[in-house]
Amino acid sequence: MSGRGSGVQASGQGASSVQIRHYNQRVILQRLRRAGEASKADLARAAGLTNTAVGQIVGDLERLGLVRSIGKAQRGQRGQPGLLLGLDPSGAYAIGVRLDRRRIETVMADLGGAILSHCTHDLLLPDPPEALAIVCHDIRGMVALIPPARRGRIIGIGLARPYNIGSWLRELDLPAGAFAAWREDAFAADLERATGIEVAEENDGAAAAIAELFHGHGRTLADFLYLFIGPAVGGGVVLGGDCLRGASGNAADVAVMPVRPSTLSSA
Repeated sequence: MSGRGSGVQASGQGASSVQIRHYNQRVILQRLRRAGEASKADLARAAGLTNTAVGQIVGDLERLGLVRSIGKAQRGQRGQPGLLLGLDPSGAYAIGVRLDRRRIETVMADLGGAILSHCTHDLLLPDPPEALAIVCHDIRGMVALIPPARRGRIIGIGLARPYNIGSWLRELDLPAGAFAAWREDAFAADLERATGIEVAEENDGAAAAIAELFHGHGRTLADFLYLFIGPAVGGGVVLGGDCLRGASGNAADVAVMPVRPSTLSSA
């Protein structure tokens, strides 16, 4: 994302007014996510839009329950201080699922990025049906934490896992054929059917880089290389505030780096 409100017009001929409006809404939400709080004038400068246009966009986002007023700016200037805006944490919820060779993790977060619930299972990844049952059980418990009237604000499930989950078994000291059932699985589609919530799948290294972009150093850095160190070493490349996926969706993947057992204390 370039951060300029006119970017959609420059990048695509014939962009509709609806597409432009949605693009500019994403620009405003992105800016608030990074800054934490901002006035309408701040947002107008960041997005390259007029104050009037930003006022209309913010009004739409407030009606959608995604943005709220959080106070007045104190800048020591004359005149009426501007209102500060921020994301409304209860405006949306998302669920994240991570499948690894030795772990299943599920989390639920609000629009502000706060973790509301977290479940972890340390085990050799079972076959897809058993893994699906574990994940669905955890998701049902998380959904129950949200008031019934707001459960429609669960916007989706993000599924993160290694693309080559059945590879490198010898190097990782895992039993041969342990993940054979995962070679042709349709876990994302099965999870979507079981929960009724839309599922988006991403490589685990790229997902970690995207998380860093939104909630870590990406708040202040637009260009960085992120290394994801797990059983294998992966990661992501962020340029211009956007995560690059590469031709295979696995950009910045490093693979396995065997090391000798350490003699250092792990305490």
